[in-house]
Amino acid sequence: FCVECDKRYHKECVESPVEISYPSHLKHSLKLYLSEDRSNQYCILCREKADIMVYHCSLCDVYMHVVCAQKTIPIFIDQPIRHDHTLTLFPRQASLTCNICGLVNKLHLTYVCRSICDFVAHSDCIFIPHTIRISRHHHRISFVSSLPLGDWSCGVCRREVDCGYGAYTCDVCLGYAVHTRCALRYDIWDGKELEGIPEEDEEDIDPFEKIADGVILHFSHGHHL
Repeated sequence: FCVECDKRYHKECVESPVEISYPSHLKHSLKLYLSEDRSNQYCILCREKADIMVYHCSLCDVYMHVVCAQKTIPIFIDQPIRHDHTLTLFPRQASLTCNICGLVNKLHLTYVCRSICDFVAHSDCIFIPHTIRISRHHHRISFVSSLPLGDWSCGVCRREVDCGYGAYTCDVCLGYAVHTRCALRYDIWDGKELEGIPEEDEEDIDPFEKIADGVILHFSHGHHL
C-alpha cells in the first residue's frame, strides 16, 4: 500500500507485467490499466465486474482480471456431465458456435471434441449449473443439450431458441424454455446450483394476480398488465 495516499493494491497486480498476450485475444495485446469507472466493465473470462487494476484492450474495449489472466489454461478438460469425451483447447480465435449456449464469442477460450462428434464449448459454459431457479418462472429449470423439434421462444428475452443447442427447460410446464445465457444473467438467476437438493413441496400458486377485468399483476413484472 501507499503510505502517502493510503491506497492498497494486490501483490499479484503490482507484480504483473505491463503488457501481455492471451490465447483468446491474440490480435491485440492487453495492457495493465487503472480503471476509474467500472460500472460497465466486466472480465471476459469470469464475467465478474472488473477490479480497479485490470488488463485492457483499448481497440476492442475488453477487460480481464489480473488474476484471471495469470491462471493456468488447461489444454484438456474432462467434464462428463456436459460431454462424454475429453475436450481439447482450440488454440486460436475462431467463429465457432458453442453447443451449450448456442452463441459465437471469439473472446472466450473455446474447447472442441476431437473425437467423432462435432462438439464445441466455451470455457465458461462447460461448468454451468444443471438445475437452477430464476426470477421469471415459478418452477425450477434444468439444462438440456437440445430441444425437441418445434418453435421455441425464450421465457426471458422472448426471442427464438434454436432447438439444436443447449437451453434450460421446465419439467412441469411443457414448452417452457430459456436461452442458456438468459437463464444465467445476474438479474435473473440467484447463483445457486440446485441439482441434488430436494425441492420443497410448494403450494401451486398462480403466476399472476387478477386486479380487474383484463388487468393482472404478474410476478415477473412490477406494474399492472
